[in-house]
Amino acid sequence: MATTRGADEGPLEKALSRVGPAVSLLSWGKSVVAAVSVVVLTLSVLPVASTDSVRLAAVSGPVFDDFNGPPGALPDPLLWTVDPANVSGFASGEVANFSSSRDNVHLDGAGHLVIQALATPTGYTTGRLQTLGKIDMLFGRVEARMKLPTGYALWPTFVLVGTNLPVVGWPQAGELDIAEMINDSSTFHVTLHAPRSGVTPSCPNCMTAGANYALPGYLPAPMDLSQDFHVYWASWQFDGIQVGIDDMTLATYTPAQLVGQADWVFNSPMYAYLQLAVGSVATGPPNSSTPLPAKMLVDWFRYTPN
Repeated sequence: MATTRGADEGPLEKALSRVGPAVSLLSWGKSVVAAVSVVVLTLSVLPVASTDSVRLAAVSGPVFDDFNGPPGALPDPLLWTVDPANVSGFASGEVANFSSSRDNVHLDGAGHLVIQALATPTGYTTGRLQTLGKIDMLFGRVEARMKLPTGYALWPTFVLVGTNLPVVGWPQAGELDIAEMINDSSTFHVTLHAPRSGVTPSCPNCMTAGANYALPGYLPAPMDLSQDFHVYWASWQFDGIQVGIDDMTLATYTPAQLVGQADWVFNSPMYAYLQLAVGSVATGPPNSSTPLPAKMLVDWFRYTPN
């Protein structure tokens, strides 16, 4: 059974979408039981800086998506947007085109989301999903159980990004890489990306050299993460984030680690995206050794507010 946001929008929801500067957020709530899904949203009050008017919109209550559905179906549109047009505002020199085709993004009928990279006669295609405006999160635990593909030029990622990205750009919005594997599991890492203090990027939606300050975290010992499903998670509080796999904590981030280097921008709502890139400035271009087709499998996604 999947827990999703409701499809209808009443007066409260519409009012919340237009809320002006204030010091609290409301996430609306209702419960509906249907044959295939349970809709559960809770009422909560969340502290937010009163000057951060960009972020003052309704924030999601608890969300759980188990990706149940018929084979070939798209994931729940109340939660996920298939993002072929780079709405996320990112660019890392990816070679494959992000596509909305069901060949690249679909449910497998066995309870998994499939993000599939393909070689075609004209190039490469792959998939990306994001939750901006659908699951906007502020503090809590964000996690997904996934099986990641491995191979040269493959780059599966599970990332949180500030919901103000369309306004302020990257890296000003902040980015938390919960899971990122470049080429193979020996290069798996987690990373906090923050804007350098006093630096304005020349290209707001590009990875501008010098504007981003990164704090990585690594596995304590080599693991082949492609052989099985693992739970990739972030535990997020005011002025603190922990990131890990299964029962391992790989990194802890606080504002103190950024003093004199970058600005802490992680006390405001963020959204998630899942993607499988093929070829980039990080991986190198795909070649005959790149194992295509490649699949990134997601068993479930969960957001549990604090």
